[in-house]
Amino acid sequence: MSAVLKSPAMNRVDVVRASKSSRMTLVAALLLAIVAATLPWWAPEDHASSWMREFVQIACYFVFAMMWNLLAGYGGMSASGNRRSSASAVTRC
Repeated sequence: MSAVLKSPAMNRVDVVRASKSSRMTLVAALLLAIVAATLPWWAPEDHASSWMREFVQIACYFVFAMMWNLLAGYGGMSASGNRRSSASAVTRC
């Protein structure tokens, strides 16, 4: 039976759960959410509907982008636009 020599540094794992930049990003995101939630009260009256429509449209783009990243990253979706369809591959064989 052979003995494996391990250095004490190999067993130590440091997990960093938050950093200064992640906390600053969290504060900025919370401030942005508060500003967005109070938008109907401080937006100009004559342009309030256009401000809200633009904000909702941009928010939808962000939601769709996050959804696509989740589907492609965690769901294993592959790009199908740059490969041949299986039907054409079968007929050529």
